[in-house]
Amino acid sequence: AHPRPPPGISVPDLALAATRFCTSKITCTADLRGPGDGDAALTTFGFRGEALASASVCGRLRILSRTAGVRCAHLQRYDAGRP
Repeated sequence: AHPRPPPGISVPDLALAATRFCTSKITCTADLRGPGDGDAALTTFGFRGEALASASVCGRLRILSRTAGVRCAHLQRYDAGRP
């Protein structure tokens, strides 16, 4: 059995995918808490999102993404860090 493919990036989010500080999964303070008293829930620091932002500033970057249930993929281009 093959694993399910990732869900893709929605069209509105494509313009933000390589923008610094816009890829955080933190939506509220509860996201910072772990399952126990005072345990931290953070296990990553968002490096992948920041890496896309850095790559987009260094040159040209293209992201092609298609979400589940949509027939067409969408292309987002970045040039010198700007979509």
